[in-house]
Amino acid sequence: MLARMAAFLRNDFIEYNAHNYQDYTTTALLNLASYADNTKVKTAAQSVLDYISAKVAVSSNDARRSTPFRRKKGKDDPDPSYNCPELIGQHCSDPQTAFYMMLAGVTEILPQVPEDPRDPQGNKVSLAPGSYAYEFQWAALSQYRIPDLILDLFVNPDHRNFYQFFHYCNTDCNDELYFGSPSYLIAAGGHPTDYAYRADIPFPISLITGSHPGSKDDLGAAVPTVLMPTGEGTSRVDMIRFSETQ
Repeated sequence: MLARMAAFLRNDFIEYNAHNYQDYTTTALLNLASYADNTKVKTAAQSVLDYISAKVAVSSNDARRSTPFRRKKGKDDPDPSYNCPELIGQHCSDPQTAFYMMLAGVTEILPQVPEDPRDPQGNKVSLAPGSYAYEFQWAALSQYRIPDLILDLFVNPDHRNFYQFFHYCNTDCNDELYFGSPSYLIAAGGHPTDYAYRADIPFPISLITGSHPGSKDDLGAAVPTVLMPTGEGTSRVDMIRFSETQ
């Protein structure tokens, strides 16, 4: 378990920014950081979560996240770069958006609705998509808390002045670049990669022998470079973006 989490810190995850796997891995890490009996395992899980928090802090703006690379191509869209363009939509946004809206309290980008239509003061509350309930509950019940220096990047726009570059290699190598300012975030640098998983499987001589080359769903897809204005826009298609087709 310790070796596995150390590998995450050295090389990131095989399923880079994949929608499904972010839920699987983050909830497991939150459990370990909260309830592991082994002190070393608990500390290791907290360290991996700190790394994820730092990465989400520089790769998101108002909790919206449009990473330049994503493992697992979209099955229904002929161009996976534009699959699911909504950044805070139901069943569409990056799972870390919901986790860190709860952990960091960054909810300003959500639509505002009347708390009570009969309230003469017109008080409003933020309305999150119903699909966020899963991540909200896991984050709220966890004992994990974002370190103060990282939390500052989430909640204080004036301190968002950075250039951050990630380079990591698992089954293949990739890059992510982020440039942040108080008024916008640029996400760039992703490129397509090979299959995430392959397998050489020895079969009995009476059966077919060979290897599994990999699933097309596990090919890494590059997402367009995006300029995301602070406080504006909830869909990638409404933002300035660059790709091979545009």
